[in-house]
Amino acid sequence: MRRRFMLFVCAFLLLTMLVPFQATAADSGSAVVAENTMVDPSSVIPVDNVEGTILDFDDTRTLYKGIDDKVRIKNRTDGTETIIYDAPYNYLGKSLLTPAGAVVNVYTGHDYGELFLWYSGQLKATGVETFSGYGSEHSTVQTDGKFAFSDWTGDLIDTETGEIRNFGRVGYAALAADGSLVAANNEGIILFQPDGTSRQLIKTSLEYPSPVFDGKTVLLNTNSRDILKYADGSLTMISKSSYYDDTTSPHSDFEIDQGWIAYTKPASSGRRQIFLESPQGTVTQVTYFNGNSKIRALNKHGTLAITYNSELYMYHPGDKEPKKLTSDSYYHLAPSYHNGTWYQAVEGTLFLLNYGPTVPGDTTAPQWPGTDALSVADVTYHSALLNWQPATDETGVEKYLVYQDNTLLDTLNRDVNSYNVKGLSPNSSYLFSLVAVDAAGNLSVKQEVTVTTAAYPAPGSFQLSDSKTYSDGWYNYEYSLYYGYISSSGQELSGSWSPPEGFHGVVKVSMASPEGEDYDLSLETVGEGNQLPEDTTLLTSGTEYSAAEVPSGYRAEWRVKGHTGNDYSPDKKVFVYVYIRYDNH
Repeated sequence: MRRRFMLFVCAFLLLTMLVPFQATAADSGSAVVAENTMVDPSSVIPVDNVEGTILDFDDTRTLYKGIDDKVRIKNRTDGTETIIYDAPYNYLGKSLLTPAGAVVNVYTGHDYGELFLWYSGQLKATGVETFSGYGSEHSTVQTDGKFAFSDWTGDLIDTETGEIRNFGRVGYAALAADGSLVAANNEGIILFQPDGTSRQLIKTSLEYPSPVFDGKTVLLNTNSRDILKYADGSLTMISKSSYYDDTTSPHSDFEIDQGWIAYTKPASSGRRQIFLESPQGTVTQVTYFNGNSKIRALNKHGTLAITYNSELYMYHPGDKEPKKLTSDSYYHLAPSYHNGTWYQAVEGTLFLLNYGPTVPGDTTAPQWPGTDALSVADVTYHSALLNWQPATDETGVEKYLVYQDNTLLDTLNRDVNSYNVKGLSPNSSYLFSLVAVDAAGNLSVKQEVTVTTAAYPAPGSFQLSDSKTYSDGWYNYEYSLYYGYISSSGQELSGSWSPPEGFHGVVKVSMASPEGEDYDLSLETVGEGNQLPEDTTLLTSGTEYSAAEVPSGYRAEWRVKGHTGNDYSPDKKVFVYVYIRYDNH
């Protein structure tokens, strides 16, 4: 899996470096982008990979459909995954994360579907219908803040409570984070509030309008062509199509976020270029490409993601020109901005787009107190403890990125200054790296340390105290109680179980340290050249517990050793209880 992932990432980054940056000043203006500008591969950093297709993401979670057709939410902070939808024979429409879970759009046939809501640990049917037939590009689900809205039925859903309010089929609508929405039709623009109240903002005839809305200002097009702006009670045209087939679409030709407005407009050559209007009303031409460019995303700081000629560019107010980051495609999820960082998903891989500043005025990366801020301690045959001195930044460090052999291992909060790496192989070398990230997305230089794990220790052995076996006709069960002595510093006791040929099973192991001693329990499955450690849980009773599934051809190995070199006693027994269930079904 890791090898396939790394090959994909390398190919992706190589592609971004080989395609030239092409632009001219054909549409006039002083900004001219040089041809053959190469891409810095550090601009696109892989941060997650899943076995399937990513549907949505934020700064800590990934929503994806696995190769087994199950929909999961992955917590990238701790690596845990939750299956939220398991109906492999239904086609999925646009499904999105919410603050409390996710909205899953399931097509049930004949161009129609239904919205399901995952929250409070449950998947619940909403009864809200969706449509995927002809002309349905606007008849889909959209989310903002804790709210979701279905254009097809006019239903507004509070995704934290499941409460639904129906506004009727109001036409094409746009949702804001506070649950308000605007609908535009041939009678004008109407504002709806989540409490069910509404008022008409302006009465005018609009031909097939499609709006976007940030809670204050409305942008819309008419008949998929001219772009209009509604603000402070008036409607003005900001972009007029130059010919009949010069069409526009919401989000790709006009977008708005907290007062920043981006839109496309034909330049003198007739090609559509991108313009950016600040909350203060200053308009800047962003692109001077020799062809039509489209908007991919806009954030609250005025930073733009742009697509042109199958390439992705980023632009921040004050930049001389857009910067090319990587290749782009209609099939890639649009970049989005979460908690100070830009991300983009390509199939099953999530990339961090290293572009700044995302906070106006902040271009300074976090700094380390020295060149040796990262250190390592407590190295064993399968683990190592990384420690670091905190980085400093003028606006504060936002998070830390931990890498193992240049592959992202984990993302940690700003107040974390150590990390215990597990699952390493004995007598092996690893390169660990640490990067600090501030709220603007600026990345520090890497701190690096090389670690060589210890050789595998020669284990002692357990003695069988008691055991029982039985079968219920389907499963076979074994219950065993072992004991042993850790009589010297560093000594380790071990035991193992392998399923009979053609069988597979489950092993559960528990251990309580002798009085006055602190022992550690570990469990791993071994086979086909792999060593797969399992997590150990400390129960409130002081008992340590671990469990593992053991496939055919593998074996389970459990071990007990002193927590430190001073934890041993030649006179105190340590007991390990082992439960085994296996079958050949």
